[in-house]
Amino acid sequence: MIPISYNQKLKKTVDGVNYYFHPPVGEMEISLIYSQSDETKDIPQDYNKALKALEKEYKGKRRPKKDKWEELIKNKIISFISNEEAMHRHIAKIDILINMSLCNWTSTNKNVPKFPLKEPAKCLPIELKRILYEWYWEQFNLSQDELKN
Repeated sequence: MIPISYNQKLKKTVDGVNYYFHPPVGEMEISLIYSQSDETKDIPQDYNKALKALEKEYKGKRRPKKDKWEELIKNKIISFISNEEAMHRHIAKIDILINMSLCNWTSTNKNVPKFPLKEPAKCLPIELKRILYEWYWEQFNLSQDELKN
């Protein structure tokens, strides 16, 4: 894992818009862990459950490439969230993380609205929230390959 400066913003570009995030260090790191703690305890179980289900589906067949395989796993995990209440709780967790960490967005496109200082997650569609959430969480957590090293 690369050390992150506490004052250097992280940048993710999606569809020509640059999203800037506070780095997950110091008090931000503690707040993120606390705000996401209920959700993260189920991730290994859901990941393993999704992996087993996909391996069963692809038994005897050729597995897709790594990127496609990871996407299939994510979709399978999402499919486990079966009821509407659980989905709303999951979206609320995403909103909390985005509202805590997203600090600005910029674009050369004049149609992109000004960044709202309060609750920027309200301005984003769910799919964009998911993309930003997953990317930011990857910056925060070690992958399985990094854990092995």
